[in-house]
Amino acid sequence: MAYNVVHIKESNEFAITIINDSGGEEKAMLQYEFIKPNIVDLYHTEVPPVFRGKGIAKILAKEAIEHFMKEDVKLKLSCTYLQKYVDDNPKPEYSNGKIIF
Repeated sequence: MAYNVVHIKESNEFAITIINDSGGEEKAMLQYEFIKPNIVDLYHTEVPPVFRGKGIAKILAKEAIEHFMKEDVKLKLSCTYLQKYVDDNPKPEYSNGKIIF
């Protein structure tokens, strides 16, 4: 299943809306805040329990990290899931001093 990630700047989050078995909508999200004009803290990732283990958090992590890398912003990863994501998915651009743990 393909998931559409939406960047909602007004609420400082990346989100995926998922339709549950009863036809209702649930939201997976990654929240962030700027702690300086050039440093963003990615501090919380949440996926509804019924949808965990399906790779949704990974999609959010990839999208958010790549978005801010393109914006030339340093990333502080307060969220332990995001720290694990970067450790489990090593890329040269992740080790160029742009990511702060």
